[in-house]
Order: sequence, then C-alpha cells, then structure tokens
Amino acid sequence: MGEGTWEAGGPWRPLARVRRNHPRWRAFVDGRLEQLRRRSPGLVDDSWWIATGPPSEPEGLDPAGLSRLRNPRNDFLADPVALVGADDEYLVEQYRFATRRGVISHLRFTPDGGAELREGVIDAPFHLSFPTTFRHDGRTWIVPEAHESGATHLWEYRPDEGASRHVGPIIDVPVRDAVIFEHGGRWYLLGTGALPAWHLVLYVTDDPLTTWEQIPIENRTSYVRPGGSLVPRPAGDGTGPDAWIAPMQGSSRGYGSELALCELRLAPEPLLVDGPVVEPPPPFIGLHTLAMGRSQTVVDLKHLRLRPDRLVYRVRPERLLRKLRRRPPAPAAPGS
Repeated sequence: MGEGTWEAGGPWRPLARVRRNHPRWRAFVDGRLEQLRRRSPGLVDDSWWIATGPPSEPEGLDPAGLSRLRNPRNDFLADPVALVGADDEYLVEQYRFATRRGVISHLRFTPDGGAELREGVIDAPFHLSFPTTFRHDGRTWIVPEAHESGATHLWEYRPDEGASRHVGPIIDVPVRDAVIFEHGGRWYLLGTGALPAWHLVLYVTDDPLTTWEQIPIENRTSYVRPGGSLVPRPAGDGTGPDAWIAPMQGSSRGYGSELALCELRLAPEPLLVDGPVVEPPPPFIGLHTLAMGRSQTVVDLKHLRLRPDRLVYRVRPERLLRKLRRRPPAPAAPGS
C-alpha cells in the first residue's frame, strides 16, 4: 500500500442543539413529501440528523429521550461511529448537497455538553460514508465506505491534528458499511456486499493492514447492512466476549427505517441471529446507526427534504415553454 500525503480538515466549529420540535407539523410535511417522492422521485431527498441521549446499553436506548444537533448549512450529518481510543469523540459522514457526495468529519463533545465539528478530515473524489475506526500498532485507522471507488480503502488518522493520509485499498471490492473488530487474537471485518445481490460478508486477517480473506457467515436474519460498531457481550467466565451485539440497519419502511440489535457469534462457525428492534421516535421516519460513547449515546434520525435544485429546474420558464409547445391541441367540439 502506498504512502499518501497528510491532509488536514478544517478548524473546530460549534454545533448548536435544536431547541424546539414540532412533531405534528413534521409528520404532516414528511407525509406529503413521501407522496411527492412516489410521483416524482428526483424531487425529494433523505435528510439525516445526529441526535444524542444518555449513556446506556444498546437494549436500553430510549429513542424518545434524544436531542438533535443542528446540521451545518446546506449539509447533513449521519453515520456516527465512535472514534476508537478517544472518549466522547466520533467520526460522521457529512453529506454536502452542493456536490452530492459525503466527506468524513470529526465530531466531539465538550465536558459542558457542547458539540464541535471539524469538517472534512477525509475527503476524496468519490462519496464517503460510514467511517469505521480501529487502533493498531499504536495508531488510528479509518475504513469509510467508498463503494463508488470500486474498492475498500484505508486511511491513517491523527485525531489531535485532524489530519489523515490515504494508505490505499485493503480489499479489491467495495464493502459497504464495514465494521472492524478484534476477537480471539484475529481481526474481523463485517460488512455488506452488493453483487450479485445485497448480502452480509465477513473477512478475517491476522494483521488488519495486510491481506483480508473472506470466510462464510450464516445469516439467519433479514438484515445485511451493519448499523454501527459491535458491542462485546462478555463470556460468563470473564475471559472475553463470546458473542457480539451487532446493530443492523432495517428497511421495513424504506432505507434505514429502524435498527435491529442482532447477535453475532464466531464459534463454532460465524452466525448472525435476530435481536430486539429499536424504532425511531415519532415523527422521525428512520434511525440507522448507533454509536456508544462514555457520556452519551449517539444515533442518526431521518426526515425528508425537498431538493431546491430540482424544484428550480422544474419551474424554469424555458422548460415550462417546451412542455407547452409539446402539448397536443385540444380536440374540436362536436358539430364544429
């Protein structure tokens, strides 16, 4: 793998919290936008919000107690993943509507409960999302989803500086929503393959910076996309995890509509089984990523958003004139 140039993100900027919610109005708007999307799919986008709640075990998450952060102007934040080796710090996808692609940004929380964002700590010519992190050899590494590139890529990250360098591909096919964890002295990568159909995949290696080997996994669930870092479930003898809680993205009402807390077992053979489902609090229509921190639990919640660029295009005078010119003449009245 190559040695990329170190590149730094922007300065830390404060993120305010949403002070007021209007659930009835929001439910009404989302309902009308969903109807519009069915008629004109290009006019409506998903829009995500980062929200926080009190620290808890995954099964103890209370969706009703979540507090949202304001999105940066013309962007949204999604896919929170805990930054391994740091307390109350996370990596997130920052989706930019102007460019129609995501970059990876660094989110942290201050002791007084405030939030700060360092934008664009990893940027690339292709869309980036779901930035899984791990520590190895005393350094921090990030594997974001980069399916548009056609491969699975690795970056090294210096959290104190907000600087990253591209190391190169670690798997020559794009694995979506990958999570990386260590178990029994080996490293595992759980994620989603898209060909020939969407399916759950599992890779293993002795060194996460070298070659990964794909191995079979039995999936007894309907879920194929991870929804956050795995949470260890300790063995009864205290020797370490004998299973993992694996948050998985549900799609019963469309992309990212709920979260399932499945169980991943690696012995005697890799196996994923169903677990409890966490629904988004009304009026939100989606919840698809879970990140566990020391002082808070972080998730993302979905609304719908009208695309101004597509709306402006549709009502441009020249486009309306072209449609009028193509309209067939009205039929003549009887007897005329």
